[in-house]
Amino acid sequence: MMNLVKHNKKKKRRRVDQGEKEKQRMMIRKGKSKIIDDDDEVNTDLIVKLGAFVTTREDKAPLKPYYGFHSYQVVVHTDQGDPYVTRVVKVFEGEKLEFNKELSVPLDSPARYLYMELLRVSPQNDPGTSSGTFVMGRAKIKLPASCKAIKHKASIVALTSDRCVEEKGTLKVSMKLDRYVVRP
Repeated sequence: MMNLVKHNKKKKRRRVDQGEKEKQRMMIRKGKSKIIDDDDEVNTDLIVKLGAFVTTREDKAPLKPYYGFHSYQVVVHTDQGDPYVTRVVKVFEGEKLEFNKELSVPLDSPARYLYMELLRVSPQNDPGTSSGTFVMGRAKIKLPASCKAIKHKASIVALTSDRCVEEKGTLKVSMKLDRYVVRP
């Protein structure tokens, strides 16, 4: 009879352990389920690949107000305080503007959109700008909900002098969410 009582206590302990395991969160990553402890931290990064910029203007030159070469870069961010900047790309008259850059943006807050700005970087002595940068256009893209890669063209738009929206061109963008576990 003593053995039977001890055996029942062991079963109760096992049930408690199974109950704790049920409380643990489950995460699906790459088709496999993995158990994550409450102590583990799940981080999410947004992998953004920028491709070529194609202008919609008739002259097919990349956004040049005057002749010569210009330097361009793209700023990507989910909140205003934390921008991620691409390298500067020099473009001569008639060349295509290609970035071919991959950025990793950590998603700490529940952001819903990715904001992109196409900047023209000019020398500091340019009389048109005080900081040497000029915003050529902006885009707002909805973030992907799943971990699948999404490819599309983002319309870069800007305001004209009479406050009308004008499309400057399209920028090829592919995005993918990358979730990973950080164990203490």
